[in-house]
This record gives sequence, C-alpha cells and structure tokens, in this order.
Amino acid sequence: MEKKPNKATPSKTERKQTKNLKTIRTQFNKNYLGEKGEINTGEKITVPDQSLSIRELYSNHSRGLPSTISELKGEYFDGDVPDIQDLNDINTYREQFKQHEKEVNEKKKLLKQETDKRNKKAAIDQAKKELADEAEKKPKSE
Repeated sequence: MEKKPNKATPSKTERKQTKNLKTIRTQFNKNYLGEKGEINTGEKITVPDQSLSIRELYSNHSRGLPSTISELKGEYFDGDVPDIQDLNDINTYREQFKQHEKEVNEKKKLLKQETDKRNKKAAIDQAKKELADEAEKKPKSE
C-alpha cells in the first residue's frame, strides 16, 4: 500500500516560506484571540443634560432664540461643473479655462496698477503734508 502525503502537514519548503511571511491578525483566523483595546484616561469633555427635545428646539426657533447647534454648510462654486462626454470636451473646457485665466490675470494687473497709483499718490500727499508741517514749524527769518 502506497502512502499518500498528508495535506494537513506542510512540506519543508512550505514551512520555510510561511516562516518568512508576516501573519495578518483578523477575527477570521482560528488562532487569533483578540487584543486588549486602549483605555481612555483623558479628560471627559461631555456636558451632561445639554440635549434639547424637538419641542424645545421648535419653541426656541419660533421665539427667535439662537441655536447652539452648529450647521455644516456645503461648498458651492461660482461656475457649473463641466459635463464631459468625450475628449473633445476636455480641449474645449481647457481653452475656456485658459481664456478665463487670461481675463482674471488682466484684471489683477489693472487692479495692481490702480493700487500702486493710489499708494504713490498717497505717499506724495503725505510727503507734501510733512513738508508743509515742517515749513510751518520753522520760524521765518525775514
């Protein structure tokens, strides 16, 4: 009678290979016994009796009292999100975006020039005012 190798016992090469592998511990492994979780020792920041019933929320709202509930607001953008159907749409939107970018850069340049002019004018006016103040402070030597 010929002996068939037992599939339950791995061969020498299989044992070497499994020694090199790291084991992943999950709840599905037979040998996994679990791990003790962390113990929270930090400060408790929960405030007891801070909840409001629906009736209290409604009455506060109808009276115009401010709510302490924070409301998260979504982000909305100025333009529409493009609906891209094919690769030609990408090129079209790219060109539109570049044109819009040029317009914005031109507006920025104009605003910068205007603010520079205003700053120069304000500096000149300030210098004139300082000179006039100094002239008034000096005694006339006539």
